[in-house]
Amino acid sequence: MHKYILIILLLLTNTAKSQTNIQRNFTQGYIVLLNGDTLKGNVALFSEEESSAHVDFKKNNYDTVSIFKPAEVKMYKRDNSFYFTKPVTDKKSAFVKIMEKGKVNLYKYSYETARAGSGEEIERKGPVEIKQNNKPPEKSFDYYLEKTNGDFKKISKINLRGDLWNFFKGDDEQVKKIKSTKIEYDELPAFIKDYNIAH
Repeated sequence: MHKYILIILLLLTNTAKSQTNIQRNFTQGYIVLLNGDTLKGNVALFSEEESSAHVDFKKNNYDTVSIFKPAEVKMYKRDNSFYFTKPVTDKKSAFVKIMEKGKVNLYKYSYETARAGSGEEIERKGPVEIKQNNKPPEKSFDYYLEKTNGDFKKISKINLRGDLWNFFKGDDEQVKKIKSTKIEYDELPAFIKDYNIAH
């Protein structure tokens, strides 16, 4: 009897795994590992929030899926989008999508937040598990700027102008522009694109 139950459980597990693979769509891309090796093949199509947490890869349609975390990968490409491993906090790295490239690079880190019953905000990489007393998760994102010398800085929504001023400190022309121009957070890609074109 125990033998039959074990066989049924194994069949159910394999069926669940197969269904997961069927639901996951893939597109062409590649992954660059920490040692510099490049794996070419197919990368899973995920939401931007889930794309920040991990990358699912297989060499071809028949290959098994390998899951890579940011700590294992330098960057990956999916279609025309590029994601790089960057430190989004002192303790955490994530995949961030490059939005503008040039003298200053602009990255976008997408995530979801959920509020616990106490009202405390919990940030998670990728989709958030909803618990009984939590409100539904909210999608959010942060922008990060990077200079060619490697300086990497989060630009906050609350202190946008101050963060930009600190980032461009020493570039009098740009600081003057920041002080005299009203910039909204969602206009940051256009602002950085104009800066890169001019420099």
